[in-house]
Amino acid sequence: MVFASSVHGEAESSVMLQLADYGRQKSVEVWNPNIMSYNIERDVFDTKRKSSKSKLDGVVTLTTQTSVDRVESMERQCLSWAGTCSAAVFVPEQTIPEELFQKMKKMTENVEEAGGCLIISVIHAIPGDDIDEYDAGYPINALRNLATDESTGDFVFALDVDFVASEYFLDRLREYQDHALDAQAKTAKAVALVIPAFWIPNEGPNAVPDKDRPDPAVFLPRTWPDLDKSHAELFKLSLRDVAHGPTDFPRWHAALFTEKNTSSDWTYHVDFAEYFEPYVIVNKHLAPRYDERFRGYGFNKAEFLHHLNANMFDFQVLATDAFVLHGEHEKSVSQNKYGNRLTDLREKDENGKPLTQVGKVEVLWSSFKQELAPNFPRHKGFHADEANTHKDTSNE
Repeated sequence: MVFASSVHGEAESSVMLQLADYGRQKSVEVWNPNIMSYNIERDVFDTKRKSSKSKLDGVVTLTTQTSVDRVESMERQCLSWAGTCSAAVFVPEQTIPEELFQKMKKMTENVEEAGGCLIISVIHAIPGDDIDEYDAGYPINALRNLATDESTGDFVFALDVDFVASEYFLDRLREYQDHALDAQAKTAKAVALVIPAFWIPNEGPNAVPDKDRPDPAVFLPRTWPDLDKSHAELFKLSLRDVAHGPTDFPRWHAALFTEKNTSSDWTYHVDFAEYFEPYVIVNKHLAPRYDERFRGYGFNKAEFLHHLNANMFDFQVLATDAFVLHGEHEKSVSQNKYGNRLTDLREKDENGKPLTQVGKVEVLWSSFKQELAPNFPRHKGFHADEANTHKDTSNE
């Protein structure tokens, strides 16, 4: 257990486990984050009790996390989902500021009026000036665990807050549930259902000129015909194809025009690859916890996906026109702190402790890989390069 029991809307103290209890080995590195204790508030607006009115509530919950500066995206995402959403918000203050409280309350009301349900929980920053900078960072995986804890369905879809869901997403999930899920449940493996993720490139070799880009504040393409016209590609594919390339866009696109005559027509298997970071729907009772040592930017989702793979989850792509699309935003504070893995210095103190965010995360990632060994996968056919840049090696 990561969180103790709680009463709706009341603050509680939560001791975050440094390691999920999955038989991991102790780290041999010279540095590890401290175990943190946060004050949290669950279901601040007491909306979970109303969630049964929303579509597929008992089946799947969209979970997300956000900082205060992106809280508006939470409403946009949940309205696109049209079902039950569980969101965890990181609030620097020890109490929720009144303006923020009223803003989030209004969001829950707007989502309810649209037929959905938005459950909002909060983690407060640790007070004091003597907290290590890394330990005081954005607790992304603690937020993800909190959002999962407050979900209502047996399945959860953890999605970054800047994404929106395609139209009819839950209808496609219901069709998948009716025609394929029972057959898959009879297999020995748990499934990580991969949902294709797209963006309209604003950088890199396939960048779409501003004049041809939709204004995300006005319109985001949420059907395949609209997406096709918008010059979208799999998320960051032209920058770093390993992250979403294994989803196999040509196969997914072909499946859109294929009749679903058998249960196997609804999904297709893809091999897991190092640095593959799809957005997946999983059974929360079978999936591991997110490793809360990862704070801020860097490998925080990768560790969860690698843990799924080590636990023998079968990665299956949903072969329908259900997808998610990234809305544009500036780089986060955490991402700016992280820097660049190629160019940033790996400064260390006299004891070998890393002093930079990128250095600390790399030490932590190295420890994590050792803990999961020998089940840690090697990449298969994709460019697991160290940079956030794309290198075409197809002719090598």
